[in-house]
Amino acid sequence: MPLDPTLLVLCAGFMIIGGMVKGVTGIGLPAFLVGTLSMFIAPREVVGVILLPIMLTNIRQAFIGEPVLTVLWRYRYLAIVACAMIFVTASLAQYVPQSVLLILVGSSVALFGITSLIGTMPRLPDSFDVPGQGITGFLSGLLGGLTAIWGPPIVAYLMARGVEKEEFVQVTGLMFSVSSLWMAVGMFFAQELSWPQLGLSASMVPLAFGGIFIGEWIRARLDRETFFKVVLVAFFLIGLNLIRKGVVG
Repeated sequence: MPLDPTLLVLCAGFMIIGGMVKGVTGIGLPAFLVGTLSMFIAPREVVGVILLPIMLTNIRQAFIGEPVLTVLWRYRYLAIVACAMIFVTASLAQYVPQSVLLILVGSSVALFGITSLIGTMPRLPDSFDVPGQGITGFLSGLLGGLTAIWGPPIVAYLMARGVEKEEFVQVTGLMFSVSSLWMAVGMFFAQELSWPQLGLSASMVPLAFGGIFIGEWIRARLDRETFFKVVLVAFFLIGLNLIRKGVVG
C-alpha cells in the first residue's frame, strides 16, 4: 500500500505522538493511531501499518519490571482467553462494518474514562480474580481482534485490582504484546497482511520508540494518583475520537 509523501509525514507524526501517549500511560498507541490514521487510510490497512510498532513496543514494555514469566503466570487466564478470541475474531473482522465497531468501542472507552474519573472504581476481590481474568480476556480478545484496540477491558480489570503504577504498565505491555502476535496470525490467515504493509510498519518502529522514551521521562515524574488520572483522561479523549471517526468516516 504505497503512500504519498504527505501521508508518510502524517503517519510519522502521529506515530511519535502515539508513542508519547503510550510512554506516559502504558496504553493508547493502537487506539490513538486507529482513530487518527483512519482519517486518511482504510481502518484495516491502518492495523497492518501499526502492527510492528504495537508488537515491539509492547514486548519491550513487558520486560521492564518483574520476570516476564512470573507476570504471565499470574495473568495466565486472561492471556489464554484473549489470545483465543483474538485469533478467531481477527479472521472475521473484514466482514464487520468498521463504523459500527468504532462507535461501539469509542463509546465504551469514553464512558469508562469519564465514569472512573468522577466515581470510584469498585475493587475486584481475590476470590473473583479467575473469573475476572476470563471475562476480561473474552472482551479484550473480541475488541482486539475486530479493531486492534484491546485495552479498555484490561485497564478496567487492572484498576479494579488496584495494581501499582509500574505493574500496570508491565502487565498491559505483556498482554498487548501477546495479543498483537495472535492478531498478526489471524490477519495472516485472513490474507490481510502484505509485505509492503510490513515494510512500512517496520519503518515506523523507531518513531514509536522515540515517542515512548519522551513519554516515559514524563511518567517517571508522576505520582500514582496523577498517573491514573492521566490514563483515564487519555481514555476519554481516545473514545471521543473513535466515536468521531465512526460517525464521520
